[in-house]
Amino acid sequence: MSEHPHHPTRAQAVDWERPVDDSAIAARLDALAADDIDPEERLDTLDVLAEELVGRTGATATGLKERIRRLREQTAQDAVGTGEGS
Repeated sequence: MSEHPHHPTRAQAVDWERPVDDSAIAARLDALAADDIDPEERLDTLDVLAEELVGRTGATATGLKERIRRLREQTAQDAVGTGEGS
């Protein structure tokens, strides 16, 4: 059976939403840091952004990876502080 042609597959939907360059990733990180969203949703988004950086090298990519690491740590601390973490 074929999939419904009018509905994008999950992979297509993800590809459309994923940032393609370092500046787009940086903008998403800025928004995540400022946004008061569910910690689990933030961590999921950070995972997607980290996947986008796999294989990238250079100072900018390294800096973005470090920002992701720090945001993950801060999100985990915030979740524990509010009782949302497990």
